[in-house]
Amino acid sequence: MKNGLTPVVQSTKATMDLESQKYQKEKDFMFVVGLIVLAVFSRLIPHPWNFTAVGATALFGGSYISSKKLSLLLPLGILFLSDLILGFHETMIYVYGAFLLTVLLGWVLRKDRAPIVVAGSSMLASCLFFLITNLGVWLSGDLYSKDMSGLVNCFTLALPFFGNQIAGDLLFSAVLFGSYELARRHILNPAPAYAK
Repeated sequence: MKNGLTPVVQSTKATMDLESQKYQKEKDFMFVVGLIVLAVFSRLIPHPWNFTAVGATALFGGSYISSKKLSLLLPLGILFLSDLILGFHETMIYVYGAFLLTVLLGWVLRKDRAPIVVAGSSMLASCLFFLITNLGVWLSGDLYSKDMSGLVNCFTLALPFFGNQIAGDLLFSAVLFGSYELARRHILNPAPAYAK
């Protein structure tokens, strides 16, 4: 007997613990998926340019979805579905690449989800998106000359969009990370009645 429990009781307790863990993982996963779907919906409703929850969603998915493969596929899959509605464009590879890097930033957040770390990661994601996508606009389009002057012009004209990107990423990161942590503490894993 271990801890005063018979082998049958120990086996039953272990089975119940595994089932409880599986149920908790399913609840957590469904909650994360729900938040991601709601956040990406922000891309489909009228909004200022680049003021969406997509960057925050990629960061959040990378941070909370335990399967790294799924964390990469889910936000990008939802982004692709919204592109089916909004239309495809020649800079998609740059946009998707920027969001893949944002998911990787989310992986780093798994170690520390302090608000200041989330905010810093959100700002870094905004900067990466700005640099990668505007370089893509300059490389793939005919809007700007293919010289230093054209590159500077491209980035200069994109600055107003950058402000919207930062504001959207910070706001939606606060909403996603904050609401999930609150829900996890008070809804998904409430304190036992005797602890109150």
